[in-house]
Order: sequence, then C-alpha cells, then structure tokens
Amino acid sequence: MYVGKPIALSLVSVSEAEDDAPLFNPATTYALGDFVIDAGVVYVSSIDGNLGFQPSEEVQELEGARWITVGATNIRRFLDGIRSSRTTGDTPLVLEVEAVDGFNSIGLLGLEATRTTVEVISGSTVLETREVLAGPVPVDNYWDLRNTVFNPILRRKVLQGMAGFAGARIRVTLEGPAPALGLLLACRAVKFGDTLFAPTTRIRRKTFATYSTSFGITKATRRPTAHDTTYTVRCAQAGFHGIDLIMDEIDGLEVLTWATENRPELINYGYLSLDEMPVEIPKDYVFQAVNAGVI
Repeated sequence: MYVGKPIALSLVSVSEAEDDAPLFNPATTYALGDFVIDAGVVYVSSIDGNLGFQPSEEVQELEGARWITVGATNIRRFLDGIRSSRTTGDTPLVLEVEAVDGFNSIGLLGLEATRTTVEVISGSTVLETREVLAGPVPVDNYWDLRNTVFNPILRRKVLQGMAGFAGARIRVTLEGPAPALGLLLACRAVKFGDTLFAPTTRIRRKTFATYSTSFGITKATRRPTAHDTTYTVRCAQAGFHGIDLIMDEIDGLEVLTWATENRPELINYGYLSLDEMPVEIPKDYVFQAVNAGVI
C-alpha cells in the first residue's frame, strides 16, 4: 500500500478559454441570478442592485451573503480537490501546472480519455514522458478485430517513480471523443507495506438519497457521496515507527492511496485512518487502513 501526500500545484495554462461567465466588474450593478468570475471561481448574485461587493471577499457562511459560490471555473476544476467536478474540453485537452515542491508520483482521477500523455518539463526540455492508453479502439474489419490489443477502460491511474522537483511543470494531454479530468494530484508517496489481496481488502460505495414531494408526487434523487477503500497491509515492525510519524503529518489532510499501479479499483483519494494498534508491535504486523473518500 502506498500513501501520497499531494503537493500544491499552480495553474500555468489550459487549452480551453475561461469563459464560464463574465469577469466581475466592480463598476457594474448586478441583478439577482447574474453570474460572474472572480479569482477563478464562479459566483451568482443573491440580490438585485448588487454593486461594489467583491465576490471573493464575501463570507459564504453568512446568511446575507450577496454573492454565492457556484464552484471553480471549468479550466480550474481539475485542481479544486473535488473528483466529481471535471475539467472538460475539445480534443486534445492540454493542462499545464507548476509544482511548488518535489514529487515522485502523479494521480489522475475522473479520467476520460483514450490516450493520456503526461510530461515533466523543465524550461523547454521534456525530462520524462508517460503514456496511458484506455478505452475502445476503433476497428473496421474482422482481421483488425482479432489482432488488435484493446485497452481497459480507466477512470483512475497512478504513475509511480516520477522524478519531479520544485518548479517543474507537468503537462497533461488528453485525447478522445470527450476528454475530461476530475483531479490531477502530484504526490510525495511512501510505501506503508505490502497489500494483501484478501477478502478484507475491499471497496465500499455509499449512496445518498433525498426525497421531495410536489403536488402529491414523491421523487427520489440519488447520488454517490462516498467511496471507501479498505487495505489489508503487512508491515515489518521496524517500519511501523515511520508509519506513525507519517500519520501525524497527514492527519486531517486528504491523501492519495493505492495498492499497485495496475489495480485502479484500489486507487482512492480521501482521509486515511488505521486500525487500533497494540502497544507491542510484532515482528510482522498485519493491519487495516481505510481511505474514506468523498465523491
């Protein structure tokens, strides 16, 4: 099992325009329901005659907030920490960011592309290139059907062994009919131990349901709200002190976890917790770690 602590990424460029709404103008009077962009976030006016109030300075917790946050603009959604909101665009969709710290792994969540190219760049030099192939391969005859290697459909992928450093740029190029990316995570990852693929290593998805009644008709709305992954891990006694220190460091932070690169179903992003541990750790200890991810 690997645990990756994400580093901060700053947006460099995206091949799509930031045109979700007009840019906020402090000299404009906005009506109820008007949308604007301020500091990369879309806001909607909650009042008529909205003049001179900066959307990004509104306290959202106040009942009288004059601007209500809608969410990140399309070109920034892959950096907003919410995997269900995705950056979309025409093919090829090109996203470029700069790392503020070193990293050794890159996570792609909410991936929608038949070909994804990830490059680590310094200046004008491409230092490293990785390619991820996924989804259907078009064929037009029986011979190609029998002789084509078809790629699995991937929504999550982790690339390990990256040689990233502070100031390096990461360029992600997504190709396909409707390319999209939910989250791009550059991480400093460590290995907790060996994942045991036993019945106790498992995935659980939770669904939230709301019910509303209108004119005597009850409607149910369901959506996934949680994606929990339980890893069963074997760790040597000597390495457990390091795990304890890492857990202190990531307490309260969302982290990327995975078992191996080729098991995408066990990739998750959320809050990590461990089983209760005995005071005296045996030489080889088997424990469970749960990553509670919010979709």
